Amino acid sequence: MKKLIAFLAFALLLSAVLSPRMAIAQGVGQADLLERAYSTDSYELLSQFFDNWNQELAPNEAEASDPWLKEAYKVYAAVCQPEILKRWHVSLSETPFLVVQSQIEKVGYLQQSNRFFRDSVIPYDLSFTVVDSAVAFRPNLLLDGVTTVYLTDGYEQLVNDFFTTFHLSPLKTDLPDITDEDIDEGDLQSFELPAEYKESSNRGHFLRKYVSDINPCYFSGWRIRPFFTIDKIIFSPSRKFAIVEYTCHGENRGGTILMEKKRGNWVFVKEQYVIVWSHGC
Repeated sequence: MKKLIAFLAFALLLSAVLSPRMAIAQGVGQADLLERAYSTDSYELLSQFFDNWNQELAPNEAEASDPWLKEAYKVYAAVCQPEILKRWHVSLSETPFLVVQSQIEKVGYLQQSNRFFRDSVIPYDLSFTVVDSAVAFRPNLLLDGVTTVYLTDGYEQLVNDFFTTFHLSPLKTDLPDITDEDIDEGDLQSFELPAEYKESSNRGHFLRKYVSDINPCYFSGWRIRPFFTIDKIIFSPSRKFAIVEYTCHGENRGGTILMEKKRGNWVFVKEQYVIVWSHGC
């Protein structure tokens, strides 16, 4: 019996020691896979990279116990349907991979009547009762022909390192007059740019063929971030209506959407654009 206990203790200790290393090794493996996909211009390897990412981070919707948070998952999934996403120029038919957020800022409710939600001009950044905040939020999105991945801090760092391995210096003052749109369109031939900027652009355009959540920036290089994020979901007390605050990074704007629950399903009611900012990083 003592030998068994000692063996189990040793096994637990060995697991504790090796687990961090195994996690690091997996991260390194994914970074190497992405690098090989780029260097060989291989869609197969890139697809394997995203499939690994997808399998590593599963939806956690089933773990939600709070009724408000449970309903928030359903609202998010309803917003992520093609007919709503096309308002933000997100076409699920153009790219096989979709990068979405892995956290939601706030979920709560507003002590107002259903009539207020239905008839009022939708407010933005209003005060409400918060029931959960900064929570791990990975809805189960069933989108035909699209592989969904959740952008964690670790994967954001991994992909951004792929773009900035070449030491992109921020705010170089001796660069020619060029805009983010020039980089976005790949129009770099007429500019005498440092080689690392051209390399970053090449890497950005390689990924952008397969995923739309890639954004160029002249001063800090390319980076990955969700094309859109749902920042807050605010319910009516009866959970008949929900105000969804969103940021559309790919369109440089944000606003609110009003959703209504009809016959058990959340449907779009109206949208109001309230924030538009200039193109930037």
